[in-house]
Amino acid sequence: MRVDFGAVMERMRRLRAHIAHHDSFERMSRSGIDTYMGHARFTSPNHIDVGGQTLEFSKAIIATGGHAFIPPIPGIEEIGYLTNETLFQITEIPEHLIIIGGGPIGAEMAQSFRRFGARVTLLDMADRLLPRDDPEASQIIMEQFTRESIDFRLGARVSRFRTEDGQKIVCYERDGQMIEVAGDAILISVGRRANVTALNLDAADVAYDRRGIHVDDHLRSITNPNVLASGDVAGSWQFTHAADAMSRIALQNALFFGRKRVSALKMPWATYTDPEVAHVGIPHDEVARRDDVQTFKVPLSGNDRAILEGDTDGFVKVYATSGGALLGGTIVGRDASAMIGELTVALTGGLKLSTIASTIHPYPTTSDAIRAAGNDWNKTRFTPFAAKVLGWVLAARR
Repeated sequence: MRVDFGAVMERMRRLRAHIAHHDSFERMSRSGIDTYMGHARFTSPNHIDVGGQTLEFSKAIIATGGHAFIPPIPGIEEIGYLTNETLFQITEIPEHLIIIGGGPIGAEMAQSFRRFGARVTLLDMADRLLPRDDPEASQIIMEQFTRESIDFRLGARVSRFRTEDGQKIVCYERDGQMIEVAGDAILISVGRRANVTALNLDAADVAYDRRGIHVDDHLRSITNPNVLASGDVAGSWQFTHAADAMSRIALQNALFFGRKRVSALKMPWATYTDPEVAHVGIPHDEVARRDDVQTFKVPLSGNDRAILEGDTDGFVKVYATSGGALLGGTIVGRDASAMIGELTVALTGGLKLSTIASTIHPYPTTSDAIRAAGNDWNKTRFTPFAAKVLGWVLAARR
């Protein structure tokens, strides 16, 4: 079946326009917020110029976001490339899309465009896709990509770009050999950089670098506490929901003498591949370093709903202390992005695995695998001594 790619993209743009009003200039104005359109730049530690108009402030919050990082590789500007910001403007599907970067965006777009019918080659320097996620999660995604004939080449260090006969050529080194791959479109997805260069932050005495504004745990500039920052411009979490949560903290701390801390947030994230990958809490590499963390893994191959729907590639993995205090978890599966919410609520509320184990889940659902992880923790409490005591109790009741 041939996909009408133009119709797909038209629908996407139409729906995007439908939800755009949530962040619109008009909505801010209707809410009673004084709004100014124009290029803004600081002129002093407590003044901002917007299109020639000077505004004085007692507190300011910078939420300028970020942009795709373009690595300074020879030929990259001449060859022409796409980013996550321009990819959705195209109307015809590339015959061969080359993606540089195997993180969440690169992985999501690789699978999406392959399913649209494009040939896809993905290059990354790392030894696995989704290197920030659990290695077992990465393995499942790589196996799925192999089944879908997505050509991902790991350990590939791109050295230059060039064109030849209308094709875009990517030259890269792998295992000591120089290799070339040709395609008709290139997507650059190797990270993001904060939007800070045009703000004249030096005039405001706000310290920053290419990764963003230097803030403390309350999101205040470490050099000018009257200026706060939130979202991509101020943190390592580059997600829409993270920007929302951070902005709430910044507003409370700026307007109401708040002392809310970013470090207190329990931040989930999800990669929207198929299957999805979602995570919250303690990082997987910290789990490997700590001796006081127990891991409870429930494969979806044993979950009745997953079996019935044929989506058994995945797992629920929960991290906890020996006392059952929840530390985080990773979920791989068709509904992982929705399922991670349960672990996030439990983590935020300080719930233990015993509470999760005793919580009734509808049957059949894949989320019941989370309860099963709690049950697995319960089993660790049944030590040989506990078994002996139980034997005495049962014998006494005969």
